Formats: sequence, structure tokens, C-alpha cells
Amino acid sequence: MVLVCSGLSFCAGLSFFQGTVRADEEEKDLTKPPGLWKRWTRYMDPTLQRVIELDLWGISTPQLPKGIWKIKYSAEHQKATKKYDDFGNKVPIAPTLEFPGINEGETLFTMDLQGKSGGGEGFGHTIQISYGMTDRLNWYIEFPFQAAEVGFDTTYTPGNVKSWDGYNKILFGKFNNVPPSSILYNPLYPLIKDLDLRREEDFWKWVELMGRPKLKTHYKSNGWDLGDIHFGLSWNYYKGEYFAAATTGRLYVPTGYQPDANNNIELFTGAGFPAGTRTFGLSTTQGFDFRLPDPLKWMVFNIEFTYEYRFKTRRHAPTFPARTQYYQGLYKALGALEPDIAAVFPDLSQMGDYYYITYGSSFDGEVGLTLNPLQILPIGIKYAAGWTQKPKIESQSKDFISYVEGVEIVGEQVKHVLAFGTGISLIPFYIPLNIVFEYRIPIGGKGAFVVDQNYKITTELFFIF
Repeated sequence: MVLVCSGLSFCAGLSFFQGTVRADEEEKDLTKPPGLWKRWTRYMDPTLQRVIELDLWGISTPQLPKGIWKIKYSAEHQKATKKYDDFGNKVPIAPTLEFPGINEGETLFTMDLQGKSGGGEGFGHTIQISYGMTDRLNWYIEFPFQAAEVGFDTTYTPGNVKSWDGYNKILFGKFNNVPPSSILYNPLYPLIKDLDLRREEDFWKWVELMGRPKLKTHYKSNGWDLGDIHFGLSWNYYKGEYFAAATTGRLYVPTGYQPDANNNIELFTGAGFPAGTRTFGLSTTQGFDFRLPDPLKWMVFNIEFTYEYRFKTRRHAPTFPARTQYYQGLYKALGALEPDIAAVFPDLSQMGDYYYITYGSSFDGEVGLTLNPLQILPIGIKYAAGWTQKPKIESQSKDFISYVEGVEIVGEQVKHVLAFGTGISLIPFYIPLNIVFEYRIPIGGKGAFVVDQNYKITTELFFIF
């Protein structure tokens, strides 16, 4: 078994330990059989000595030595109640709908779809298994999971209009004793004659009459939702005393959980939260480490760049209820007078059973510095940034495309993060384990969630057969 440098450069543990690898043959009592601990340390010493000789320094480039396995588990907490708008301002994740009246200064209603307690919180759980094929070439597979709870605390406020009877008559279609040939004919009149937009429950009934289901306001994972499994190879193709470089290639497979189309936050039909994209994808990471010469050899800089591409995939379309003739006419009138409001009620009659989405390209990068003057407890700081393109939506329904783009839950995203980390190696105690802690602070972005309370704990266990 062996502990290998990774994350915050736990080569410090090996450096600290280097002078303690003993010649056990000089210490053992030949008349007494060695105990369990003695046998364990004897078993580890040769491997530790070999790893020390490899000088596995760095953050982004070290690989597992040949024959070494690693099991890594990470738990990351995240909470989001806001997102960045196109100008970098923090705004609620869900929009507020305001329906103006006909007269100046009138508001028919306001619907705050997020409310005071809306947002999401949860943990990401990652299990990674990797193996040193050679001292420079590693293989890995990673299983990401997610346990999330998302909710919308919808808050409805009736407006300040004076003629409620008039608005209720028009918006609900309260026209009785009109011939079926009339554009005012509403066969649902007996069911809607007592509805009133001053009541929230009647507002949601009006929403359904206008051709979309009531927003599902709560989602909670049933255990751990599986994300997109990925696997690949990592190669430390150059390693010197002060500079090292490595490259990683990976393939994503479409295993990620996707909520029902009628309860999906990406479509703003509900709070259902996906785990991954459930698409095939390819990705590559380029990592570089720089180490200063003595007496500052304990300072390591690292740079990483990652590019990822996700391919087109087919998704089930949401099923919005069909509108009757009267409400279809009302929808067209809204489209002319209040297009932003009308966009919330897309016409999906020509959509079919599926639509297509291409998540496309994303770039991520980071620059970090790790300090470890005592060769025991490293401290790291890094700046990370990422960009994700606006997904391409393809559908027979132009209204659906406009609707998804309009709610802006899924769009172009930019994020900037500052992270701090530290960790400890238990290698001096012959326990092949790393424990790493990291805390991330959002410092800016565009279109992305503002992720608060973002901390991660990682454990890495190393062994050899």
C-alpha cells in the first residue's frame, strides 16, 4: 500500500517520512515472530521507498505509480438561491411575472415564482477508482451522484385594478348564451363562471386553461441520483525537477438522471433537478506544475485547462394541455399586447413527442498556488473560471424554443470562483490515506447559479495487490 501525491501535494507526507523508512532486519528479534504491526510496516516500507524515489511533486501532474490502486470519495455541499444575470448582477433563479392592466399604472397580478424560501441545496457525491498502469500513465473511472432538494415558494399578489369583473370576464371567458360560431363561445363556461383572479388557486386554474400545467414546486432526490459516468487515461508526459506536464482524455456516457419533462427546472415546468446531461461527451485536460528551486521548493504553482464537448441528444417533450378556441384566441391577443406574458404559454400543439438538445462546448481553467514550508500541512489557493455555451434547442415548435430561451434557466454561463484548501496525509503513521478540505467562494459570473456554502471533503485511499 502507498500514499501518492495528489490534490494539495501530499508529497510533503512522504518527504517528512523519508528518514523513517527503516532497515527492519537490524531491529527485529530473530527469536520472536513479528507482530501484525511489524509485518504491516515491513510490507509498506519497500513501496514507500520506491514512491519517495519517484519524487511525485506537483498538483496537476502526478500519477499513481505502477501497480497502485486508488479509491477516492468526495462529498460536496452546495446551496443556490440566486443566479447571475447577463450583466453579472445577482438575481432570483426563478422570474417574477407581472401582468399589467389596460389602464396606466394598473397591475392585474404579480406572481413571484421563487418567493422568500425558494432555491436549491444538496450534496454531490463522487466515487473514483484509478490505477497506475505505469509510473506515468493512469486509468480511471468516476461515478458522480447527486442528492438535491429544490423548491419554489410561489407568492401570488392580486393587483390594483378597479374593474375586476371586467378582467375576470375576459381572461376566463365568462360569456354565456353565445352561439358556438362566435369567437367568444366558451364551452367551459359552467366550470369557470365563479373563478376570480383575486384568488391564487383560481390563478393556477387560469394558467391551465391557457394551456400549461401548474408549476410543480418541490423536488427531492430519492436517495442518490446517478450523474454521467466518465472514464479515461491520464499521462504525465514530462517531469523535471522544476516543471511537469500531464494530459488527460475522458469519455462521458449518458447515465445521468433526467427528471420528467413535466417537472424539469431546465424547462421551467417544475423543480425537478437533473444530475448531469445524459449525453455522450468528450473532454481533455492539460495540467502544468511549476516548482521553485531551493530554498523555496515548497512553493508549487499549477495551471489547468479543460475543454469538454457534449453531443446532441433526444429528450421527451413536455405535454401541455390543449387550449380551446376561446383561450387560443386570448393567447394570440396576449402575444400582440404582452409578448413576454404570452411566451410563458407556448403553443405545443405541433411539437410532437420529442425535442433535441445539444449542450456543446465548455471551457474551464484554474491557476493555483500551494505552500508547504513545514512539509506537513499544505495550504492552497486557486482562482477558477468556466464558460459554457448556450445549448442549442431543436424542435418542430418554434414557440417551445422561444419559451425555453425566454425563461433563461439554461443559457450561456460564465463563472468565477476563488477556492481555499488544506489537507493532511496519514502516511507518517503507515495509513495510506489523504484527507482534503476545500471551500469555494463565487466571485462573479453570467447566467450561472450563485453557489454558496460550497465546501468539499475528499478522502483518498491507496493500496496495492
